[in-house]
Amino acid sequence: MPITQKLANTLVFTTLVAATSLCVASGLRPADRDSPPHADGLLNSDGRLDTTFGFAGLRPIAFDDGGDDFDDGLAVAVQSDGKIVVAGTISYDGGSGQTKAIGVTRLLPDGTALDPTFGSNGTKILPGPQNNAQQVTGIALQADGKILLSGWYQGVGQAKEMLIYRLRPNGDADTGFGVLGRAVNPLIGSSNDAVLQALAVQDDGKIVGAGWYQFSGTDHDFVVIRLNANGSLDSSFNGSGENAFGLDAGNGNDDRGYALTIDFYGNILVAGSATSSAGGNGRRFAAVRFSPSGAVDTGFGNAGGALIPIPDADESGALAVALSYDVLRPMYTLAGYRHWAGNDYDFALVQLDADGNPGAPAFGVRSIGVDLGGAGRDIGRAIIAENRNAIGEPYDARFTIGGFAYNFATGNYDFAAVRILGNGDLDATFGPHNNGRTAVAFDLDPAPSTHNDFANAMAMQGSRVILAGTVARSGHNGADADFGITRLTSDIIFANDFENQ
Repeated sequence: MPITQKLANTLVFTTLVAATSLCVASGLRPADRDSPPHADGLLNSDGRLDTTFGFAGLRPIAFDDGGDDFDDGLAVAVQSDGKIVVAGTISYDGGSGQTKAIGVTRLLPDGTALDPTFGSNGTKILPGPQNNAQQVTGIALQADGKILLSGWYQGVGQAKEMLIYRLRPNGDADTGFGVLGRAVNPLIGSSNDAVLQALAVQDDGKIVGAGWYQFSGTDHDFVVIRLNANGSLDSSFNGSGENAFGLDAGNGNDDRGYALTIDFYGNILVAGSATSSAGGNGRRFAAVRFSPSGAVDTGFGNAGGALIPIPDADESGALAVALSYDVLRPMYTLAGYRHWAGNDYDFALVQLDADGNPGAPAFGVRSIGVDLGGAGRDIGRAIIAENRNAIGEPYDARFTIGGFAYNFATGNYDFAAVRILGNGDLDATFGPHNNGRTAVAFDLDPAPSTHNDFANAMAMQGSRVILAGTVARSGHNGADADFGITRLTSDIIFANDFENQ
């Protein structure tokens, strides 16, 4: 069973998140809280909570269309002007009963207010086709300021279908994209589930998406698609605009892509996980590379795919990927989780060279426990190469990994981040205890009850780290959740003072 399902079943939540929200009378806009949230996580010189952001460093946002609803923050991006775009899945009453819609909000750079020039007072609600349930999985920003959202919706016969929205800079649907701003792709030749998990925009404006689709039964494969700027499939990409690849290493061949990056040469690296019968029955880190033309790059890994075991782990998987370089050779750093035993999960990293091999010139495989008072469930959900070196330069990178960790002192989950140096060592200048780790708790409506806070996405605003996710409000039996955004400081100083914007 995938980690998302395992944790959801254990926590009685969905999609690796918790619960919070606020009741707002029929107006379709998030409500600001009457009082700021409690901040637990006063951090050290670098990686500390940036108290100039939002309410003392924290910013909850509730859509709450019709009651105390579950608003699930799942993706974040920062515009060139510093404004922060957050998207997720929200409870929505479209007139025929409660369902799931996509909610998008944009904050001013300091997080103190929503951007009134976006949507309706800073927010936008996107009901699914035929008002069916849907979920957002990623955000990509175009050079012209337009906003792309990837995900899926419940389509014909209840199968999940790939979905991409494009919004204008003011939040309106871009009617020049797909059909009225929405491109739906059930995947050619398939009537089974097909889910987009990530998006990227090429320099020529074409749009690349990656995820997985159900080949049959329990057999799932990595999938990649490319669209023209108008939302139509690009027929120059593998002849159809899409391609799929299964590592097929056993145990139902459950291979799923969750993240992508495009290197200098136009190669598309999709990171995720795959089941394997070799050395156990668990899930492993996996990556597949496609050429710029859409063909599987057979020179990467084993005929196009790399399957990487984590030592002493019975299950592991990548949920994010970051790109760096060793002179002219790309390096791919995959981030996710590994399961030791029982309830012990750690952040996990795998770094692959240009040929798909773990190791030189830096680290190969790395596991990091946030361990807030004990060995608990620590899941890495996002990764950023903070000072990524450019093509042609020697390898010199520093990585921040965001996610969530179980806090034994409170019995709740908190936002968590770790930072490592290019050699895989923890950065001793980061975190409250100078150990490369930090955690932040929103603790909305403080009370002796559940306050689970899950960071699901991360972006850089200048030199500062933005974490976004889902934060729980107490006393609602796990049914009330808000978007949550926080900002961490950094020791990097830019000549144009952008780090203070």
